[in-house]
Amino acid sequence: MRGLIGLLAFFLVFPGVSSFASPPPHFLPAVQLAKSHRDSIKVWVFFRDKALSGPENISPRAALRIVRKGNSTVSAEAERPVSADYIRQIENLGARVWQVSRWLNAASAWVAPEKLAAIERLPFVAGLRPVAAYLRKPDPEPSEPAIELPPLKATETAYADSYGPTITQLDSLNIPLVHTLGRRGDSVLVAMLDDGYRKSHSAFSQLYANGQVLAEYDFIQKDSNTAPDPAEDLDGQGNHGTATWSIVGGRQPGSYLGGAFMSHFILAKTEYIPAENRVEEDNWVAALEWADSIGADLVSSSLGYRVFDDTCACNYAYADLNGATAVTSIAASMAADLGILVSNAAGNELAAWGDTSIIAPADAFDILACGAVDSFGVVTVFSSRGITPDGRIKPELLAQGSRVYLASSIPGLTSFTRSSGTSFATPLITTASAVLMSVHPDWAPRQIREALMLTASNASSPNILRGWGVPDVYKAALFRPDSTVTLEVVRESTIANLPTGTSSFPVKVVVHNPRGFPVSSPQLFYKEASAPGFSSVALTPAAGDTLTATIPIAPANREIFYYASANGGVVKDPVFAPLWLYRLILRPWFRDNADSGSYDWSASGATLSWGPSGRQAYSGPFSFGDSPRGNYRNNADERWQMNRGIRLDSFTNYFLRYFERYALVPGDSIMVQISTDGGVNWSTMASTVRTTGTLSTWTERIVPLGAYYRSSNFRVRFRLKSDLSGTADGWYVDDVAILMRGDLNGDGVLTPTDVVLELLYLFSGILPPMPLAAVDMNGDLSYLPSDAVCLLSTVFSSSPCSTP
Repeated sequence: MRGLIGLLAFFLVFPGVSSFASPPPHFLPAVQLAKSHRDSIKVWVFFRDKALSGPENISPRAALRIVRKGNSTVSAEAERPVSADYIRQIENLGARVWQVSRWLNAASAWVAPEKLAAIERLPFVAGLRPVAAYLRKPDPEPSEPAIELPPLKATETAYADSYGPTITQLDSLNIPLVHTLGRRGDSVLVAMLDDGYRKSHSAFSQLYANGQVLAEYDFIQKDSNTAPDPAEDLDGQGNHGTATWSIVGGRQPGSYLGGAFMSHFILAKTEYIPAENRVEEDNWVAALEWADSIGADLVSSSLGYRVFDDTCACNYAYADLNGATAVTSIAASMAADLGILVSNAAGNELAAWGDTSIIAPADAFDILACGAVDSFGVVTVFSSRGITPDGRIKPELLAQGSRVYLASSIPGLTSFTRSSGTSFATPLITTASAVLMSVHPDWAPRQIREALMLTASNASSPNILRGWGVPDVYKAALFRPDSTVTLEVVRESTIANLPTGTSSFPVKVVVHNPRGFPVSSPQLFYKEASAPGFSSVALTPAAGDTLTATIPIAPANREIFYYASANGGVVKDPVFAPLWLYRLILRPWFRDNADSGSYDWSASGATLSWGPSGRQAYSGPFSFGDSPRGNYRNNADERWQMNRGIRLDSFTNYFLRYFERYALVPGDSIMVQISTDGGVNWSTMASTVRTTGTLSTWTERIVPLGAYYRSSNFRVRFRLKSDLSGTADGWYVDDVAILMRGDLNGDGVLTPTDVVLELLYLFSGILPPMPLAAVDMNGDLSYLPSDAVCLLSTVFSSSPCSTP
């Protein structure tokens, strides 16, 4: 499948053929290698088989990962060690072995030129090949002067302040929204492969304090310290790795936050920084296999190989970037077969090679090659790209790679700066993968990759410029790969709230199980919103692929959250349960503070740009915004509307309450619209229209709904329209509610208790449990004794007040 060009994009992205293969081509005869070198040469010695080598030597975590997420047809042979007898025999012929690769069934070794022929003639040797040493170029744009971050002031409690300047690069991937749902890379093991790490930097103190750094190894000096050592390393060693690691897991409370700050880490030092910046590929392969043996789930590598130290005469031509020639690419593909997802920089070589500028191992199969965009989503001038010789699009994904905010080693260990390169886009894609994997710990690497790519910004038309685009981790979390089991709760009612007094609610669940996996113990979990824990009832088989259950409802219930689950909680939908749930409203009102996601809402318009935003919020971490991660677009007409209607069927009148702030340019407008027929027809509430200007503080809005008394399918939508003459930050709304006047305790009916609460506020200033606007019985936007008279009349005479 991999060698065919022009197949449908789906098959190009998710090939199913094993990547475990015989040793790579490009063997060079010993006589040719000997002629080109006077001193010892470092070569790969590839073996024909593994003979009677021993059993695999991997951790229990790695073994479990391979069973759950790997390819069983290749793992048994790949994880067996290289024959110790073969290693001894080449050492007896003068080879000084440096690294041994069980995946490649090979060893790298220093060999004198006159000994090469004897090694080549050994019956178990398949061939020889020089070990390539890549010449690493500096980042395409120099780092900016370092910044010493001051501690957060006690008064700075806004949402963005908890991230500091990293909010822009993380919000572009919609990661903060998933953070608020409790997924922060928890229990995911990330391997960092780079030039070393300044472990005493303040960005990493929390990781060490929490025991989140599990192992480290220096593959250059062959010791267990990946920090720069003045006795061994030159200036600059560890600077790059410090930066990339901080992007994933760094944390300095109040001023800096890496996107997967709850992940665990292992650190590999693979790159040596003398004057010529040589990076030897055997160290990279050894580090990848070490990460596998410990049990890593993800690998983040910002290294790349194409132009090499000219002493090896082994530069890769474009035709070699086929995923099956470079040993690093073969190893990266093998990692996917063993249940590891590798993210690797696409390269910064666009100026040199244009549309064929991808580097190895970014050409590997089933990995994520990472390109770079700026903070506005524009592809950078250096980001490598290209169709591989066998027809695959690279890069797969993009992330901010221009002016990325990261930890700096200069001048000190509390400094931060901005720098550019696909090197820094890569750890952002690793971060996205880690957060998504913490949502779906049962997903294999190909499923994580599939979900990120097929929900990214350019998924409808992938190309070599943008690949599949910039991922949206929230959308990816809601994605269902074909190879998973999910239980979908069917929302058959078009009405969001149920009449007071409802005693039960039937739920239907559809099982999506295209591969026929076992489904055990399907249950429906439910609870009253204020209850501490969930109760459950069994889901029983119904027609076809459906299951059913009934939720019992008590008279005191107001809101019930529920979700379906099976297989011990591993398989469930929605994916964020129990923090993001299906909801029943058992009172004649509607409330949403935007902090539970977009369950009750849907976007419409050309770009579907509305959604939860962490840039501004009146309460909690989120509001709803027309353009959550930047300015709205020119010529926009974007709407955010309720998915289901509510009944306005009480004997009292209602009002709409929301909080807003906005920034508009002349010619653009915002408005609230309502529908009484389930969204077929809409009318604009004139009092809500705003044109041009800025409202920089959150402001409460009250909209009387007396004219829509007894509507049976009432809905609200927020609409932004723009012309072609400029854009701004747009409109944010929060704490949206449709409430009953006079229902001051929120029980859905008007009783003497509400009268008492009304009088307590009017004459003693004691606030009621429900929003203050509910006190305004006659809708004149004031709170006077006449409101109490109106409520008394309604409660005791069933004579509702006349309201706007």
